[in-house]
Amino acid sequence: MNARGALLALALLVCAGCPKKPDPTATRGGAPTATSAPAAPTDVQPVVTMDLLAGFDDCVTGHHGPLVDLGDRTARASVGPRLRGAMPQPIERDGATWARVTGRSLALSFILDALPDPAADAVVVARLRGGSARSITVHVNDKPIGTMPLTKGEVKIETVRLDASMLTLGTNQLALYFNGVGRGSTDEVAEIDWVHVGAAPAEGAYAAPTRQSAIVSATVGAVPKRALSLRAPGYARCTGVLPSGGTVETSVALAGATDGELEVRLLRDRMPPATLGTVRLGPADAGAWKTVRLPLGDLGGKGSLAAISLVAKSVTKGGRVLFAEPRVLGAAPPSAPAAAIPAGRGVVLVVLGAVSPRGLSLYGGPRALPELAALAAKGVTFEAQRATTTVPAGAMASMLTGLEALAHGVSDYDRKLAASVTTVADAARQGGVVAAMFTANPLTGAAFGFDRSWETFEMRPPEGDASAMAVFDRAIAWLEAHKSERFLVVVHARGGHPPWDATADELKALAPPGYTGNIDPKHAAELLAKARRVPPVLRFGDQDRARTWALYDTALQAHDAALGRLMAQLKASGRDADTSVIVTSDVSVDEAAHVPFGDGETLDEGPLRVPLVVRPTAEAREGAGSGRRVGAATSGLDVARTMLGALGLAPPSAFGGIDLVQALPRGADDARPLLATLGERYSLLWGSFILTGTPGKDPRLCNLSLEPVCTTDVRATHPLATEATTREVWDALEKLPPRPPREVPTLDAAAAAALKAWGR
Repeated sequence: MNARGALLALALLVCAGCPKKPDPTATRGGAPTATSAPAAPTDVQPVVTMDLLAGFDDCVTGHHGPLVDLGDRTARASVGPRLRGAMPQPIERDGATWARVTGRSLALSFILDALPDPAADAVVVARLRGGSARSITVHVNDKPIGTMPLTKGEVKIETVRLDASMLTLGTNQLALYFNGVGRGSTDEVAEIDWVHVGAAPAEGAYAAPTRQSAIVSATVGAVPKRALSLRAPGYARCTGVLPSGGTVETSVALAGATDGELEVRLLRDRMPPATLGTVRLGPADAGAWKTVRLPLGDLGGKGSLAAISLVAKSVTKGGRVLFAEPRVLGAAPPSAPAAAIPAGRGVVLVVLGAVSPRGLSLYGGPRALPELAALAAKGVTFEAQRATTTVPAGAMASMLTGLEALAHGVSDYDRKLAASVTTVADAARQGGVVAAMFTANPLTGAAFGFDRSWETFEMRPPEGDASAMAVFDRAIAWLEAHKSERFLVVVHARGGHPPWDATADELKALAPPGYTGNIDPKHAAELLAKARRVPPVLRFGDQDRARTWALYDTALQAHDAALGRLMAQLKASGRDADTSVIVTSDVSVDEAAHVPFGDGETLDEGPLRVPLVVRPTAEAREGAGSGRRVGAATSGLDVARTMLGALGLAPPSAFGGIDLVQALPRGADDARPLLATLGERYSLLWGSFILTGTPGKDPRLCNLSLEPVCTTDVRATHPLATEATTREVWDALEKLPPRPPREVPTLDAAAAAALKAWGR
């Protein structure tokens, strides 16, 4: 099983079934108490941003400490994307889903937001069924604490004691090592239902707060509700993006008890837990649900990645605390219903190769591109567009298929776009739209499967004296020939990627003066590839760097002028008003790299961030506005859906992403997680957090709000963000359709020569 297969196998396993505080009313002990909030103003309608029952997959429960329910989807954050050996498989037994373990070890993690009493007994408790292993040695935070015996076929609950001083606030590690297992064995070593770490129950057997016991239908005062049912001391903690100024709302009651106390807490990384409210229930409250509304307060900006913890502090023996229909509400600004944006009759997509938004004046950089700026003045500039991979052909494939790189298959350089994958060209053909693609990148040529379904497809190879502007010239001629039709035109240009066009006179005027180095514009891609090798075959010094970036600047200016000619053709043919124009880049270029244009070598955020300008049709601009800037994260997947939406075509069911133009009146989603992959490596961006890793190794989490360059691993100080982003990685990988069979491109002499000129 490959690494992604192991990830998805485990995803199947876990599939079953300081903030500004509110001004609460003080009660004894100084604890805040819950109060009923006033009704929302009539001009502001609340929206549910987190439903703790419907979204229970993103929650964890605990009773006397955390529980990892290995038969439930909630366990995916505890297992994490680090895999060791064979991973457990799901198995149904006694009405519950267990983990069937075939490997020799299993690594789990759990979060403590409060430490147990050091004077009390701490334990690890597990419900097990024996297999071929004789016993399990238990380690907590890399220290052995004891052994659990196993008997083949016997179900039992085993306990080992733990020194509470070994536990830490935040993330802790739990490792189970199975003894008596032969090397290479694939037999079942054991089955595990759940594992608990924390305080030992005062009396009786441990009652695990699994999903089956925690989510109930309860009737109080003849009113039935769905509720979370928790023993004390117990909790349910749910993590997500919480809205600043939002409200936690729930109805509370007791079941089988006459007295109890509960709390609602706000948990944020690097901040102490904040009690939003405390409620005491007694006999007088037995006849009806009690509604609780608690303001979250100012969380900064539009919101924060944080957790709500519903806590059963105490309850009379045998009873439970009920939290019915718990949810978090945010305020939605008043707005008229968004009218459907009318479809246009044409779409032009221009994808420039290797352009960094950081260097463009449109994004605050020094390079002025007047034609692109003019387009942006009539459209929308997206400030956080992210490619799906750092392989340019893979990023381009995502824009044409609406699929992640792992789904369309072009996740490295020797894979062909599979014939089974539906593209925008297929959708255009079925919708009666003529479609053409002109590419100057040999990696998106016919040899790599990008020629399918276009009425016209042309590849302008970069070798010899071929001009980089030829693709624009051919697109302009094609537009003139099809100016009376509904059309889709895609131009994949060289952009800033070498080889470059430069005359002898232009070279004399380029920096640095008197340059005598190796960088020749026509062979620059090959030369830079040699300089990037380890060890380098070609020396690359400061003079070479200066000449490289001078040629890059020249190329961008030429491409900007070509964009202007393309726009002039649309106006001359009378198609400017009813045509949507999209300009972006396949991947970015790392201007800080020792030798640039090392596409597909890393999965860093720099190469993933690309420019994106969308200029809708004249009629659509009336609703979307002109000259807007959108800071929320967007993806290459969105380009595919946006193109089809602009033509009034329904996207294929497999397409991901959103229609950026249709979404503009509603506002962009600031809490949207975006996945990028390179081979088996992954990078998940969610808000200011980026989780990166490779299956089989520990991931790394960085916080862009603390440092703009992703260098420091903050997992130790951000356990909640680690837990949440880990879950999102699982979800993103699980949602992917099956990866198509590997198709290897067949290269003829012309394709091989083009790739050589491209530096491959």
